[in-house]
Amino acid sequence: MGANDYARSWYSCDEVEGDLELRYFNIDRDKTSIIPFIRAAQKYNPSLGFWVSPWSPPSWMKINGDYPVLSSQYNNMSPKLDYLLYAGADTKTDPDEMKLTGSRDGVFPRQIAENDYFIQDPRHLQAYADMFCRFIDAYSEQNIPIDDSYFSDAVFIGDSRMEGFRNQSGITQGTFLTGVGMNVTDIFTQKYIHLYNEQITVYQALYNTDYKKVYVMLGTNDLGEPDFNDFKENYRVCLGEIKKMLPDAIVYVISIAYVEEAKVEDTSYVNNKNITTANEKILELCEEQGYHYININEVLSDGNGALTEGATSDGVHMYDTYCKIWLEYLKDHYILEETPAESTTPEAETQTESQTESPAQPL
Repeated sequence: MGANDYARSWYSCDEVEGDLELRYFNIDRDKTSIIPFIRAAQKYNPSLGFWVSPWSPPSWMKINGDYPVLSSQYNNMSPKLDYLLYAGADTKTDPDEMKLTGSRDGVFPRQIAENDYFIQDPRHLQAYADMFCRFIDAYSEQNIPIDDSYFSDAVFIGDSRMEGFRNQSGITQGTFLTGVGMNVTDIFTQKYIHLYNEQITVYQALYNTDYKKVYVMLGTNDLGEPDFNDFKENYRVCLGEIKKMLPDAIVYVISIAYVEEAKVEDTSYVNNKNITTANEKILELCEEQGYHYININEVLSDGNGALTEGATSDGVHMYDTYCKIWLEYLKDHYILEETPAESTTPEAETQTESQTESPAQPL
């Protein structure tokens, strides 16, 4: 984040002196160099993960008002400013800043600083912390994928297809509350979850927890519902109860994945026509309530309203290759945080401006 020793020139994400509110924050420089390199690498390995290292803060956040630590033949910093860092300590610095050893008998660093390099003022410290958050937000807008750590405070709720995702995708983070046959009607009465050496309901498993993200994938076991409006209403109640228990959590609702009808035992109700209808109802529900709809069929479909041929053994439960595609899709489709002003309760009849612009649209 910001210039390092390999940058063409020194820069940061905000060089407007005193801009503690970061009104002039930007990643314009990254868009011309680093981000194109990342995207080029992603073409060869779409599952690449990235980490960010904060390098040089803006010069106006430092005690010498400059990027270098010391004056040397390699920069234009005045030698007089070395005093700020070393406070007149009675030792000489190595004139060649690029050497890692020097006046302390070959020990690095060459000289111990007497002062903090960063301005130790609460406003500057807060601004720099805010800059980290802004940087992550800005990169998310560029669709730079995150690693599994995003799911560390997430709970995944679903039927056997979600269970297969846990076992086959390679996901390393998150809590899974899954059960064979789970549906939106009996999710809070049927004891699907084995926890604490007993069978309990999803409701009991969520009690007194503090998950920040919830991923729900239900509906395959509801496809026999004679009226999909009833399915939508049952799903509304289901999600509403979850939101009551986790009011601060981001709620993602995953579409019902298509099936390979040729392999399904009974297509009288488990068929792609019913799945399409059910997903339309799920999307309507998300638009009305402000939940975040994730359409995994964008990457799992054959392009003709069906699951990609060869993705399953039984028409429903996917092989590891396709579960991994599903995981990568989740990594690419996420939001970082919802503030209280941007979130709604399930009972809300209106949406904020930010909700009508973002959550109403499928992720």
